[in-house]
Amino acid sequence: MLASRRAFTLMEMLVVIGLIAVLVAVVFVVGSAVTSGAKKSLTADGLRVLDNALQAYITELEDNPPPIAEDPRAASDPTRRGQFFPVADARNMTDADTGMSPAGNQMINSAGLFLTQVTPPTYTGQIIRTRPSSTAKAALNALPQRLSAVFDADRAPDRQPAIQTPLDAWGRPMRYVHPAFDGMQFDDPSSPNPNHDAARTVDQILGPARTGTSYIIPSIRRNAVAHEPLPSPLTAQRLPDSDGGSCIGNRPYFYSAGPDGKVGVLHDASDNIIEDYNKDNVYTTRPMFPTKFD
Repeated sequence: MLASRRAFTLMEMLVVIGLIAVLVAVVFVVGSAVTSGAKKSLTADGLRVLDNALQAYITELEDNPPPIAEDPRAASDPTRRGQFFPVADARNMTDADTGMSPAGNQMINSAGLFLTQVTPPTYTGQIIRTRPSSTAKAALNALPQRLSAVFDADRAPDRQPAIQTPLDAWGRPMRYVHPAFDGMQFDDPSSPNPNHDAARTVDQILGPARTGTSYIIPSIRRNAVAHEPLPSPLTAQRLPDSDGGSCIGNRPYFYSAGPDGKVGVLHDASDNIIEDYNKDNVYTTRPMFPTKFD
């Protein structure tokens, strides 16, 4: 006589299902960590290429790239000649995005503008104020193809052009910090009670534009501090704009905002740091931070 088949009990089935769920969770966590590590490694590789290109530029031309970049659209549009972007890791506080408020929802594409300085447009009858660097251009050939794309910071043909831009492994533009705009730029940072949401003009930072020229983005903000309670609905404009870092040795640096895409620090009402968005940033050259941000 055949032995009767023993069925799984409900408890045994639940144990098996539980074990499978634990294994799936472990695989997911380990896989996510591996993926995140790979993206950080790829991003660091891209940053090193940019840093090498910057060093090649400095070595060849014996100076940093200038803090302003001529509008690359001037090569095909004579009306744009003599107009300059501030090459700042800062928020454009001049224009509001269509259908959005307040003004200043878009960051300046600083790393993309750096690329235009390495290989600036050429045209007849206009002095190009940015000197190209052949060695820097050659160094950029090592940038992985997946870390470069045409990016439109305004998402419309507005203040900023759609230009080739170095991206991190999360698909976000790399950031480039020039010593002319490093640290924090907003309102009057030396004031005992500065307004972290206020703009600062490029004229205040660099001085008035030369006769016959103009700053395309005349008002910026490079803030690294946000305070709770944050307004609702939360807009990108109310989060910190930058890492707040200062260049070491008057040398520009590049960085990525990391997997969360956020930068700066979040304070409570007593000015205590409750969230450090810089902790997952990716650097090859780590900047100096204000003491209370370290």
